[in-house]
Amino acid sequence: IGVVVDVGHDLTQIYSTSQGYVIKKGCVRWEHGGSLITKSLSNLLKKQELNLITDDPYYVELIKHSISRVSSNYNHDIQNCQE
Repeated sequence: IGVVVDVGHDLTQIYSTSQGYVIKKGCVRWEHGGSLITKSLSNLLKKQELNLITDDPYYVELIKHSISRVSSNYNHDIQNCQE
């Protein structure tokens, strides 16, 4: 049993899998993706008065891609964030 998460620009899809096959009842489609994260990051940067960066979407994307990561141990990472 596993999970596949596909985050695109405007769409996130989550699939449950078993023995290499998709479990159709375990599929979720969410009409938000990386563009929502980029907009949120841009708004946070504007609140910090970093307008030179937020005026060009290229730099916001660059920042997003450089700080994003996928956790290989979610519970451990969440515990470390709370400390």
